[in-house]
Amino acid sequence: MAKKPSKPQKPKLIDNPNITEQYGDDFAGFLLKNNDFRFTFAVHRTSEGDPPKMTRIVSARLVISAQATLDMYNALSQLKAYMEAEAAAAKAPVRTHTVQ
Repeated sequence: MAKKPSKPQKPKLIDNPNITEQYGDDFAGFLLKNNDFRFTFAVHRTSEGDPPKMTRIVSARLVISAQATLDMYNALSQLKAYMEAEAAAAKAPVRTHTVQ
């Protein structure tokens, strides 16, 4: 039987404690350009006034390769399945057993 080619190992991940972290209240959209995905995130801000007005301000843009996008999609799909299973377990009726 033919051996399947092994998946190439990813290089070692080295943490960088000096990077800044970005926050997004919502996903504002994406663009595919030159085989790179550009994801835009926004935060919500309230301006003074009567009534106050809510605005969305771009807070971060994440530009990643198509392969990194597929990797992130697979990871998010696994997370979604886990969260759905947890939600279903939380809604499941409690089963009691009577011992006689």
